[in-house]
This record gives sequence, C-alpha cells and structure tokens, in this order.
Amino acid sequence: MTTIPTAVKKLERQRAEFSAMLAHDIRNPVGLIRGYTELLLDDGELLEAARLRQYHERIRATAGVVASLVNNYLDVSRIEAGRFELAMQRVDLAALLRRVVERFEGAAQARAIRFEFSLPEFSAARPIVIEGDGLALDRVFANLLNHAFKFTPNGGAIGLTLVCPDTDVVVSLRDTGPGIDAQKLPSLFEKFTRIEVTERQEGLGLGLFIVRELVAAHGGRVEVSSVVGEGGCFSVFLPLAGAA
Repeated sequence: MTTIPTAVKKLERQRAEFSAMLAHDIRNPVGLIRGYTELLLDDGELLEAARLRQYHERIRATAGVVASLVNNYLDVSRIEAGRFELAMQRVDLAALLRRVVERFEGAAQARAIRFEFSLPEFSAARPIVIEGDGLALDRVFANLLNHAFKFTPNGGAIGLTLVCPDTDVVVSLRDTGPGIDAQKLPSLFEKFTRIEVTERQEGLGLGLFIVRELVAAHGGRVEVSSVVGEGGCFSVFLPLAGAA
C-alpha cells in the first residue's frame, strides 16, 4: 500500500485550511456589504445625510477588506510560482505613503483612532526617492496598515513615520493594539500565521508574509518589536536610490 509522504499531507491540510479561511473571511465582509446596501435601498430616502455617509463609508471600507483578501491571495500565488516581477523605477516614497494613508483616514475617523503621519521637514522641498515598484510598495504599506487597524481598538492610536537616517529610509508603523508575545515574533511573517486575539482575527495570515517577501525583493528588510499590552512597531528599511 502506497503511503502519502508527511510533507504532502501537510500541504494538503494547509490548502484545505486556506480554502476554508478564504471562504469564511470573504463571506463576512460580503454579508456586511449586502446588509448596508439593503438598508440604503429600503430606507435610504428616510436617512439623514450623516447616517447616509456613515453607511457609504462602511461599504467602502468593507469592500476594501475583500479587495485586500483577494489581492493577497493572488500575490502569494505569483510569489510561490516565481512570477512576481517588479517594475523598478524611481519612486517618491513620501508621495506614495500619502496616497496609502488617505485610504485609511475614513476608517480612522469612523473608529475614533488617532491616526498620524509624519515626514522629515526637508521632504516638502526635496523628494525622498527610492528604486522600487510603486504597486508592490503600495501593497507593503497597505498590508501593514491593515494589520495595525485590525488590532488597534476603537479610540486607540496609530502612527506612521518616515525618516532618512543614512543610506536607508525607514518607515515605522506603531499601534496601540494588544501587542504580540515575543515567542511568536519569529513566526509572524510565515504564511497562514494568524495572531490569536479575542477580536478582529479575520484575515488569511498572508499579509505579513507578502510584506516580508516584497520588501526583501527591494533589497530591504522588516523588523518588528512588541510588548504584550502595549502595542507594537513594524519598521521597513529600504535603500535610497543610488545608495551603495
């Protein structure tokens, strides 16, 4: 009788678990979108402007969750198949971060999260340029912000900072979430790693894996520090354009 190798069994189990997580995690936001859409269709004419805007904001934010889940799935498929090709060009990192931050301002306002973005003073007069793929870098920082918003409670704080200490640029993202046990940090960037927190556990456990892979493809690295009960900080190091 032919026995199935342990590695193959593990891979099949991971695929089955992944399919189940994908179905579960997409079903929830799609259900929310349908619910808010039905409210607008049934009672939209009776709602005041502020409530209408609130519903529209929630639909947009929830649609963003679905898009993120699908994009992460496609990114991982391309990375594992060796088909993720970077279109390298000169990228104004400060401008790119501003665009990403704008997409999260509505969620911050809706949840009363203090969301701050700080740049070096000289950035207004001189762009901070790196060699990179703009779309891939957008995915990096969107995934990190998704992670921060997922685990930061309502009324908390999230801070994004860009500094240029030397030949690298450093983008740091701090949050006031529950924090991560130090023993779990080494496996944080592995596929299908889902942080066990009572609330906001949705996600395929792919976002941070994609962050690590895309940053490494740009010749950079990601570091994380965290204290349980005090939040965490992710720092992305990327080489400046022309840096050795």
